[in-house]
Amino acid sequence: MDEQAYQCWYEFLKRSTRYRECCLRGGTGDLAALYADFGDIHTQQWPEWWATHQGLFSDVEPMFLINEIDTKEKFDWLFDDHADDLLGLVVNLSAPKEAILAEIDKVLKLRMAENLARENTELSKNNPKAKPKKRQSGFETDLYHRYGLNPVPSSRDIAAFWRVLSVYDNSQLEKKDGTSATRAEIGGKERIARSELIEMSIIERAEYSAENIKISKTVYRDLKWADDLISNVELGIFPKHR
Repeated sequence: MDEQAYQCWYEFLKRSTRYRECCLRGGTGDLAALYADFGDIHTQQWPEWWATHQGLFSDVEPMFLINEIDTKEKFDWLFDDHADDLLGLVVNLSAPKEAILAEIDKVLKLRMAENLARENTELSKNNPKAKPKKRQSGFETDLYHRYGLNPVPSSRDIAAFWRVLSVYDNSQLEKKDGTSATRAEIGGKERIARSELIEMSIIERAEYSAENIKISKTVYRDLKWADDLISNVELGIFPKHR
């Protein structure tokens, strides 16, 4: 288990305004379920928090029973790699609850029976003397409420996360101070006086401008990435899924 990857998870969650508000309310609101697992991370430094919460995590992506799909991005993510294990249902929320549950029950019975039949066919191919299974293969129940990295970030990814956090923090600090720093300055580019610019040659000014633009574009991408990662950890996901 790479502790740094989980520390990045913790740090991005600390940057969530929604989660901070949830913590200030004592764990109530739309992120209450996440709070029940992660607690008030603003009252504990990383080593202290990790010592009592590392059991939340596993090295594999957690299994789930139900995952709401309310955007095309979520639909594409869920069905990209594991279509054989998933079933998508479009539910009419205006219909009576009892009727919805009855229809879901019928579909599940049919599909799970089909899955069981496929498992037994495969089992029979590998071992003709094997007894047919009466129920589907299960999976570890202790994965239901655990969190896992998906995908597992490389050391290069982790270095990028720390860079993004630094850029994000610099941007937030500039907003708090009310300064008018450019993106290039947020990215570490030193501001120079107008008199210095005037003294530069045309080539030097062009190079200075090109470097500013390059840094600005990188900072823009990093801030967008930071927003995405913060949104992800609010969903209990890290690092790249939405």
